[in-house]
Amino acid sequence: MKRVYFEDYRGTPILHVDYSGLTDPDELWGVVREASALVRSRPPGSVLTLANLTGVPFSLVVTAIMQQGVAESRPHVRARAVLGLSPEAARSFEVSALLFGSPMARFDDPVAAKEWLLAHQ
Repeated sequence: MKRVYFEDYRGTPILHVDYSGLTDPDELWGVVREASALVRSRPPGSVLTLANLTGVPFSLVVTAIMQQGVAESRPHVRARAVLGLSPEAARSFEVSALLFGSPMARFDDPVAAKEWLLAHQ
């Protein structure tokens, strides 16, 4: 299954990063590295990302891995939408959104997330 790919959504490319169901930190880190490399290959401020974290357990290790990925790709990302955050992860997400400065929002509905991203193109 491909976990990192661009989708053309109503004429706008959106980078999907699918972490859904991953529980092994090494697997998570592999997807983070793949996504981060792709994002860094794009011009600064040009990438809209949609990350699916459905079923990913909340832990300090997972939080650190995800924050590292956000930090590495930050200059290239215009806005980030996140799907499937557990209630436990919501507070960590809010802190990360403040720290990294670029628009970040969490959603339960992928269409709403994509529409929000389009508003930030």
